[in-house]
Order: sequence, then C-alpha cells, then structure tokens
Amino acid sequence: RWLPFCRTQEGAIFLLGLACLAAILAWAAVCADTRAAKAATILAILPAHIMGGRAAGLAIATGSGLFSVWEAILLAALIEGMVVCLFFSAFCLSLKKLVTVPWLQTVMRNVRSSAEGHRSRMTKWGIMGLLLFVWFPLMMTGPVVGSVLGYLLGLRHWVTLLTVMAGTIAAIFSWAFLMDWVDGLTEKAGALAPMAAVLVLVSGIIAVRLRSYRQTLQAKPPPAAPPRAPRPVAGPPTASR
Repeated sequence: RWLPFCRTQEGAIFLLGLACLAAILAWAAVCADTRAAKAATILAILPAHIMGGRAAGLAIATGSGLFSVWEAILLAALIEGMVVCLFFSAFCLSLKKLVTVPWLQTVMRNVRSSAEGHRSRMTKWGIMGLLLFVWFPLMMTGPVVGSVLGYLLGLRHWVTLLTVMAGTIAAIFSWAFLMDWVDGLTEKAGALAPMAAVLVLVSGIIAVRLRSYRQTLQAKPPPAAPPRAPRPVAGPPTASR
C-alpha cells in the first residue's frame, strides 16, 4: 500500500520532508556524544524555527556561539525543507480527499485563504514572483503560503517546490549574514553599543511623534473663510432733467 503512494509526486515530496527531519535528528545524535550542548541547541532550534520563523531559529543558532554561519544556514535550510515538503504534500493529499485530519484541515484553509489573497497579484509574475514572494516575506507569507500559492498558480509540484526552496534559501542567506554582520558590528562598537541603542530609541520616538503631529495637522479642517460684506443694493435710477 505504501509503495504506490511513494511513487506519486506527493509521496516523493513527503519522503523528502522525512529525510530532512531524519538529517536534523542524526546531526543532533552525532553531537550528543561529544557536544551535548550543541545537540540540545539543535533540538531547541527545531520548534523555535517552526513556531517563530527562520529569523528566530537563526538568532538562536548564531547567538549560541555553537554554530558557524554555514552550519546555521544548513540547519535552517533543513528545517524549512522539512516543513515545506510535509505541509505541501499533506495539502495536495487533502485536496484529493486522502487526508482528512480536522485540525489540519483548519490550518490548510487558513493558509489557502492567505494564498488566495495574493493570487491576483502574482498571476502575471509567475515563477519569479513566487520566488520573490518567499524571499521577502511579509505578514502571513513565506514558504508554506508560497507553496500553496504556487499550486493555485497552476505550477507543477516540483517546480513549485524548487522555486519555494530557492527563495527560502536566499532568505536564509540574507538573514544569516545580516545577523553575523550585526554581531560583528556590536563587538566592534563595544561601549558605544548602549549609547547607540538609546540614540536609536530616542530617534524612533521623535519620528513617531513627528508623524503623529503631521497626521494631526492634516486631519484639522481648513480655516473658515471670513464672512463677505454684503454688497450695497443699488437704488432706482434717478430721472435726469
């Protein structure tokens, strides 16, 4: 019964997601003998990344000091690959009425509703639009919604998966090197870091207040025009003699 399923596109994608999960657990198991702290951090990053997104997972990895930048990128890519492959295969199977888990159906309806909201804007951009959609995620966007969006755009399963993972890996690289640059900048700043943080905070408060004041001025009604003096009424013309 499982062999025909594994030969389908959905089955192959599902197995790929399981392979990513197995790779993460194997990495943690290898580190458990010699570097128990790193193994525990890998297992802690897994739920943090799933719940908080790639930024949360990368922040923990780089902030722990146990991972190089490349190791943090690899771990994030494995987690994203696991999530996207497992969800996308389950989504496709649910459309074929082969998966009917109540709570999973609710999640999929919410994700599909979010993807439907971006469908009209992405139709004309195709694969490139989907890649940028995943690379620069906004609220309720990213690889999971992007995979459903690729399905709604009519892309083939593997094209959707490769496009979504390309955008995801590009985003992971961007986040990882940005965090590494910020860490290096903080170390060089040293004692100036608290002062810079206060300066940024004060600047933000001033910017918010100026924006609020500008909006208040725009909301005020224009001053009323002064009343015009009544025009004198001309009397009847006098007869000339």
